[in-house]
Amino acid sequence: MPVLNLSYQNLRPVLRQCFAFCCLYPKDSVIKKDELIQLWMAQGYLASPIETQSTADIGNQYVKILLMRSFFQDASTDKCGHIEFFKMHDLMHDLATLVAGNDCHLHTEGKGIVGRPMHVAFETSTDCSLDVFDVSKLRTIINCKIATNLVAKLSFMEKLKCLRALSLSFHSMTQLPKSIDKVKHLRYLDLSYSQSLRSLPESIGNLVCLQTLKLKDCESLLSLPESIGNLVCLQTLEVKGCRSLLSFPESIGNLVCLQTLKVKGCGSLVSLPESVGNLICLQSLKLNECEQLVFPTKIIIKLINLKKLDIEFCKAFEDGMPVGLGKLISLQSLSRFVVGNNKKDKSGKLNELKELVDLRGKLTISNLHLVKDAASESQETNMRSKKHIQDLSLLWGPSSSELWRPSSSELWGRSSDSSEYEIRKSESLVLLDNLCPHQNLRSLDVNGFPGVRFSDWLISLIHVVRISLRCLPNCKHLPPLERLPCLRVLEIFSMRSLEWMDYYENIGDVFFPSLEQLSFHFCENLRGWEMLGDDKNANETQNHLSLPPFPRLSLLRILDCPKLTCMPSFPHVEKLELEWRSSVNPMLETCMVKHDSSSISPLSHLKHLRLWGVTETEAMAEDWMKNLTSLQSLHLLGSSAVQILSRHLQYLPSQLQELKISFDDDKLDLWKDTQGRGPPHALSSLQTIFFFECRNMKALPEQIGNLQSLRDLDIISCPKLALDEACLTNIHTLWISDCPILKRKYDPDSGEDRAKIAHIPNIFIL
Repeated sequence: MPVLNLSYQNLRPVLRQCFAFCCLYPKDSVIKKDELIQLWMAQGYLASPIETQSTADIGNQYVKILLMRSFFQDASTDKCGHIEFFKMHDLMHDLATLVAGNDCHLHTEGKGIVGRPMHVAFETSTDCSLDVFDVSKLRTIINCKIATNLVAKLSFMEKLKCLRALSLSFHSMTQLPKSIDKVKHLRYLDLSYSQSLRSLPESIGNLVCLQTLKLKDCESLLSLPESIGNLVCLQTLEVKGCRSLLSFPESIGNLVCLQTLKVKGCGSLVSLPESVGNLICLQSLKLNECEQLVFPTKIIIKLINLKKLDIEFCKAFEDGMPVGLGKLISLQSLSRFVVGNNKKDKSGKLNELKELVDLRGKLTISNLHLVKDAASESQETNMRSKKHIQDLSLLWGPSSSELWRPSSSELWGRSSDSSEYEIRKSESLVLLDNLCPHQNLRSLDVNGFPGVRFSDWLISLIHVVRISLRCLPNCKHLPPLERLPCLRVLEIFSMRSLEWMDYYENIGDVFFPSLEQLSFHFCENLRGWEMLGDDKNANETQNHLSLPPFPRLSLLRILDCPKLTCMPSFPHVEKLELEWRSSVNPMLETCMVKHDSSSISPLSHLKHLRLWGVTETEAMAEDWMKNLTSLQSLHLLGSSAVQILSRHLQYLPSQLQELKISFDDDKLDLWKDTQGRGPPHALSSLQTIFFFECRNMKALPEQIGNLQSLRDLDIISCPKLALDEACLTNIHTLWISDCPILKRKYDPDSGEDRAKIAHIPNIFIL
C-alpha cells in the first residue's frame, strides 16, 4: 500500500479527487466510463481553463491517464476504439477507500458509518434508511431505493440542499414527486428501471442545473413534460426501453446545451418534433430499435456538430439518408448508410459519403441494389481515404439477415427484361470496385453481391482479420486470399457458382499464416483449392497432395458442400463440424497425411467433432479415430450415426466427456463389438449424453447404467422412448423435451412414475 500511495500522491489534485470518488463502486464491478464522467461532472471535478474543451473531453482525458498509470485496468473499447468499460484492482479499491476517508461511504450490510460522508452509494438496491446520515451534507446518493413515502415528503427534499447526484434506480414509485425541484443543485438524476413510473412532474423543469437525465427501462412512462425544455444545462438525455413512450415534447428543441441524445428500444415512439434540428450542440444521436419512429430526416443535417449517428432498426431511415448528409463533416461514427430509392430525389445518393473522411469504427452500407448510376455515384464515395473505418459491411439488400435472391425482382427494382438484369450484374462489379476500402480495414462483410467475380482489392487488405462473404449467387471467382498476413476468420456462405478457391503457385511459407477459423456453408458446387493456371479437370487427389496444410487452423465448419473433397489438410484443428451432405474425405485425408515438420499426429488436437448427415462414410478406415487423442465432445447425427459409433468408437483412445447422437434405428448398442469386456475406453469418462430426434428409439441402451461417470442425460424429441429408471442411478441432471410418453410418466404434478426418478437432483421436463 505505501508504494501505491506514493503513485497516488504523484497525481494532480483533481485526479486524486476523481480517483478517490471511485471507491463508491463495489469491488470487481465493471465501471461504465460515461457514467463515471457524468458523476465527476456533477461534482464539478471537470472544470477546464480552456473554453473550447468540453467537460466530456476532460473526463475522457482523466480516464486515460488513470488507465495509463494502472489505477484502472481491464479496459474494453467499442468499434471506434473509444473506451467503454474498465475495472479497478482490489488493491486500488482499498487505496481509493483509504484516501477518500470519511467523505465517501459504500454502504453494505453490517458496515458502520464513520463521520459525516458527502457521497453515499448502496451496494444493492434494497430498501434503506437515510436516517443515519446527515442528509443536509450529502452531495451524492447512488443506487438507493428510498421508501416511496419518504421521497414524496417535501420536508425531506428540502433537506437535500447540497445534493448533486441522485440515483433512484429500481424504484417502485408511479410518479416522481413535484417536490423534486427543491433539490436545486441537482446535476445528475437517474430513474432507470423504475418500471412503474408513468410520468415526470412539470416541476422537473425547475432543475436548471441538471446536466444528466437517465430514463432506462421505465416501461410504463407515457410522456415527457413540456417543461423539460427548461433544462438549459442538460447535456445528456438517455431514454431507453421506454416501451410506452409515444412522443417527445416540442420543447426538446430548447435544450441548447444537449450533447448526447440516446433513444433506444422505444417501440411505441412514433415521432420526433422538428425542433430537434435546433440542437446545434448535439454531438451524439442514437435512434436505435425504434421500429415505429417516423420523422422528417432532413432535420438531421441541421446538427452541424454531430459526431455520432446510430440509426440501427429505425424506421425513419428505411427510404434512405437525407439529402445533405455529406455536410456533416464532423461525423465520426455512422452505424448505417441506407441507399434510397431516389423517388423524386428525396433521399441522398451514395456520394453523400464523399466528404465524411473522418468516419471510423463500423460502417454498414445497405440497399446497394438501388444505386442507379453505379459508376458516378460510387466513384465519389472516396472510401479508400477513410482510413479509420475498421469494420465495413456492404449489403445488396436492406440487412445482412435478408439474403439476396436472384429471383427477387423487387429487391433489384428490375423488370422481367433479362438484358437489364445482365447490365445490373456488370454494373455491380464497377460499384464494388469503387467501394474499395482503405487497407487499414480489419473486418469485411459482403452480402448479396450479384457479380460474376469479386474485386481484386480484396487481396490488398493486409490488415484484415475477418472476411465474410454471404449469398454471392453468381460469383465464380475470388482472388487468392492465402497471402493475407492477418486473416484469422474466413466465412463463405451461399456461393453456389463458386467451384474453386484459387491460390498462387509460389506459396512458400505464406499459406494462410494466421487463419484460425474457416467456414463453408451452402456452396453446392465448390470442389476445393486450385493453383492459378492449373487444369481445373486435373486429378483432385494430386491437387490435394500438392496443397500445403493450414498452419494455424483451429475451427473448420463445412455445411452442405457435397463436392468439396480437395482441401488443404488441417492437422491442428480443435473443432471440426461436417454437416448436410458434406464429405468426410477431407477429414480422412488429413488423418493420413504425415507432416515432416512435426511429430504430432494429425487431428491429435481435435476436441470437438460434429458429423451430421455426412457422405462417403464407407471410406472410413476402421481405426481412423486412433489419432483423436484429445477428443472431448462427439456429435453424430443422421442416418450414418449408428454405423460410425458401432464400428469405430472402440478405436478412440481419448476420454470422451460428451456424446450427442441422433439416429433412425429403434435401438442403440453402445459397445456392440467389445465382446462383453464392458464399456470401451472412450466411454469410461463420459459425463453427458444427448439423444436428439431419435424418433424410433423405444429404450435407452441397456449398458448406459454401467457408465460410472455419466451425470447428465438430455433427451429431446424422442416420442417413442420409455425409460428404465434402474439405469439412471448415477444421473444428476435429467432434461426431457418434446417426449410425450416421458412427460406423462414423470410430470411433477400428475406423473405416475415421478417417484421413480425422485433421486435425481435436477429434473427439467418441457
